[in-house]
Amino acid sequence: MTDPLDILRKAAEGLLYPSESDVPFDVIQSPSAKDIIKARPFKEQSLDDFFRELLTTEDADRYRALRKSLESLLKNPRVLRIGARTVDVYIVGQTPRGDVAGLHTQSIET
Repeated sequence: MTDPLDILRKAAEGLLYPSESDVPFDVIQSPSAKDIIKARPFKEQSLDDFFRELLTTEDADRYRALRKSLESLLKNPRVLRIGARTVDVYIVGQTPRGDVAGLHTQSIET
């Protein structure tokens, strides 16, 4: 059986999240969402909103494939945004084993 994290890693390989500084996606895994947000204030964003602008880029087909991978491998994927100017962006959901896993990137917003 293929590891879901390897599938996500391959789907995100070479993609950059466009903002004032294009940042790659990292695969993450944690026993719980609490480990990711660590009691910091966060905003939740829908997958539709997160991918909306990405689907207008030259990498649109790869972003569609990335979203499909996230939705097929993770239960209830959600986007968490932590921070103000340098925003940590987590796209996370529950794996079949019950961990929290997904992708992390950053958005520079001034």
